[in-house]
Amino acid sequence: MDLSPLYRWYRKSGRDLPFRADRDPYRIWISEIMLQQTRMSTVLPRYSEFMKIYPSVQALAEGGLDQVLQAWKGLGYYSRARNLHAGARHIVEKHNGIFPDTMESALEIPGVGRYTAAAVISIAYDKPHPVVDGNIKRIFCRLFNQAGEPPEKYFREKSYILIEQCNSPGEHNQALMELGETICVPGRPDCMNCPLKNQCLSYQTGQNEYASGIGVRSPQKKNDVELVVQVFADNRKPGLWLFRGERSYFFKNLWFYPCIIAERKKILWQSPKSSWLKQKSVRRFENKFRHSITNHRITGRVEIHEIDSSPGAENLFRVPEGEYMFVEFSLVENSIVSSIRKKAELIYADFILPTML
Repeated sequence: MDLSPLYRWYRKSGRDLPFRADRDPYRIWISEIMLQQTRMSTVLPRYSEFMKIYPSVQALAEGGLDQVLQAWKGLGYYSRARNLHAGARHIVEKHNGIFPDTMESALEIPGVGRYTAAAVISIAYDKPHPVVDGNIKRIFCRLFNQAGEPPEKYFREKSYILIEQCNSPGEHNQALMELGETICVPGRPDCMNCPLKNQCLSYQTGQNEYASGIGVRSPQKKNDVELVVQVFADNRKPGLWLFRGERSYFFKNLWFYPCIIAERKKILWQSPKSSWLKQKSVRRFENKFRHSITNHRITGRVEIHEIDSSPGAENLFRVPEGEYMFVEFSLVENSIVSSIRKKAELIYADFILPTML
């Protein structure tokens, strides 16, 4: 198959994206991780800000995890940020700060799977490792007029045959990515502007909407979950107590308000109690907020817990399942990366945070 029309189209019409400015493997790696399960329109402004803070793998490796999570705010799926931080340290320690150019070594980096490894190695080093995701599968099914979705072996074999015929594996992969994201989209593809329409068997046979479901996620059933945000306001000093733990459900290893998470009246998670924090009173608000995290539909409500911290309590102390930290009101926004904070704050702020409004 002659893919030269695809490459010419990509050189002329490919989007001008910041991570395409050069072949820096670090920039490519960051962009690929950010674009996992996140829209391009969301990624672009945050990518630029992240790169200002962490312009190199060394800078990212030397950064504190809490600061990296803060820089990741707005992108969600915070395990990606934790893996990036761990991956940067791995690259610095094992590869002198340079993303490896072999598949075997790349797959040893925390959070790097075969697709990401292939993308970075092919684009940065022009090595023939094809990328295969839902977009690529959809293109192949239409090009070769395949019914349904063939097995993985089919796509793997086709992708290797095509990439071995090209002069630039990096351009080849990026051109196919661009085609799948802008032209050969799910539903109704823009066949009239497709550079491969004269070679596309589905288009030639009038079945150009063929395989339109490939690469489209089936609607997931949403689980209804109740979240009770417990705002621990300290009577002895102006600020709040936050909690972070390994088993904090949606907020694993993230600073967040102490909380209760329940599904169908069954408690899934509850922040542990501490003898250092004595509860005096609780104010419950009738107002509720809505939020979604992956396949969970959250109904949230807020409680203000009036707390007397023990005189000997440190501003950071451990409990069996995590740790509590005291933060001044002005630092709450920088401590909690979850966007739920804003929704909860709209309910409780008038009562205990007048200086923040």
